[in-house]
Amino acid sequence: MPFTTSITLNYRQPLHSINHFLKGLFVSALAAFVFISCGTKEKEAVSQVDTVDANRVVINEIIHDTLSAAQMERIKRIHTVFLEVEPVSFEETVSDFKRDQNPDREIEIWLAMAAAYEQYVTKHPSMSLELKQEVYKVVLMRSMANEAETRANVETQLLSDKDITEIMGYYRMEAKPMLLIKDEEGHEHEYGH
Repeated sequence: MPFTTSITLNYRQPLHSINHFLKGLFVSALAAFVFISCGTKEKEAVSQVDTVDANRVVINEIIHDTLSAAQMERIKRIHTVFLEVEPVSFEETVSDFKRDQNPDREIEIWLAMAAAYEQYVTKHPSMSLELKQEVYKVVLMRSMANEAETRANVETQLLSDKDITEIMGYYRMEAKPMLLIKDEEGHEHEYGH
């Protein structure tokens, strides 16, 4: 029987870079499991810290053959903002959004992340690439976890607690943990936020 897992990853590469994510062996996750009963609509939620074997996460097939011109324009903005810290092709970025169950929701999350990232980086223009990568990690984690969970789980070397607080303050959306669906073989399929 398949079930859905809602997770906030300790360190996770972005949706549009799932291939990088799969290279790691293990990813610590703060998980809230939702077990779906086959015969009923009853759901039981259990929160716990769990470890997800990244090798068991299966990349979704393309769900949406095409995306609208408006979606493509917004994806281009996301790609441009994060290109320095996430150097993947625009085509790969588009392909990964096509794999999302709800590309509009994912685009909104990534636009909020881009806005927070840009706001911080613009305020601190002489940042090194390493520092920008840490800012990106904080924004990414904050998109999936509340501020306390982000602070407890994000690993940074260069950012101070004050910097992390400032970065998190720029992210305006509610945290949306990643959803994974486990198939009959035990593989985790990324469902999206």
